[in-house]
Amino acid sequence: MIFAAYAAGVAVSLLTAGHISDGLGRRRVLTAAVLLNPLALLVFMTWSTVPGLLLLARFVSGLGIGMLTATATATVYLTELHATTRPRQGSGRAEVVSTAANLGGFGLDPLVTGLLAQCAPDPLRSPSSSRSSWSRPAWW
Repeated sequence: MIFAAYAAGVAVSLLTAGHISDGLGRRRVLTAAVLLNPLALLVFMTWSTVPGLLLLARFVSGLGIGMLTATATATVYLTELHATTRPRQGSGRAEVVSTAANLGGFGLDPLVTGLLAQCAPDPLRSPSSSRSSWSRPAWW
């Protein structure tokens, strides 16, 4: 049930974020997504024992991750940025960066947070605080 709340959030945002970013602009959607993740982390860290709020936190987390996935790592977006800054080069670099960022996050985050859950003194809060510190550079 808890993972289903996350999957529902991801599904909703994947189906809508791309279209919304086409209309409002990718930067606005990315800003909203980056702000959703700390909100979800705050709910995780504050109310981790209440089932309803845990489901809400997972859903909000899924919304934020889906929005980031649909908007930030879209190969088209990175290709546009690459073409603007380096118009004479091909799009291969943008495609590699997009794939590496997406798959790197999918692989590295569970590894680090799993290690923290096993080894850190507070296994219920340490993974969330770690994820919060990792996402902080994206706020700038």
